[in-house]
Order: sequence, then structure tokens, then C-alpha cells
Amino acid sequence: MSENTEQEKMNTENTESKENKEKDPKIKELYLIEVESKGIRIASIVSIILAIIMFILEIVLQGKQNFGMYALVGSFCTVSFYYYGYRTKRLPYTLTGLIWGALTIFFIVMYILDMVDHGGVL
Repeated sequence: MSENTEQEKMNTENTESKENKEKDPKIKELYLIEVESKGIRIASIVSIILAIIMFILEIVLQGKQNFGMYALVGSFCTVSFYYYGYRTKRLPYTLTGLIWGALTIFFIVMYILDMVDHGGVL
């Protein structure tokens, strides 16, 4: 009998804590922020995987690289890592964002040079 009583007590406490979470707007706001950040992380992972697949297909099928697509992925990583590192004061994330930023600038320059060489600009 004591096991049933303890379990009922735990169920009551869980129900009360769920009700408190639903009533407290701060907790609800934190939950929404957590869901949004997880969604952004999942979207970034999916976009990076898709970009890698597209890069491999482009290199295999066409025999060349499109640095513009690299720059797009790099810019996303630059902003997300640097902003997170800057806001949380975590040096490794900030440095990773700066490294991605340098790579993004390199890809942009390579994209422009590739366009100029092939008569796509000017």
C-alpha cells in the first residue's frame, strides 16, 4: 500500500508542476525559446548535410566547384557560431565563428575571381 501512496503522491506532484509550468509565462517563454533554438540547430544540420551532398554531386558530375554555395553555408555558420560565442562569452565559439568568417570571405573572393575568369562579370 505504501508504494501506491508514494506513486500517487509523485503523480500529483508531476501534475502540479505541469500546471505551474503552463501558468507561469516565464517558463512558457523559455520553453518557446528552447524549441526555436533546437529548430534552428536541426535546420542548420540539415542544410549543411544537403549542401555537402550538392557539393559532391557538383564536383562529380560537372568537375568544378561553385564557391558561392560554400559562401552561403559559411555565412550561416559564421553568424551562428560568432553570435552564440559573443552573447555567452565563450571563446571557443567566438573563435570558430571568426574562422568560419575567414573561410566565407575566401569563398566569396574565389567566387568573384571564378566569375571574372569565365566572363560572368564585366
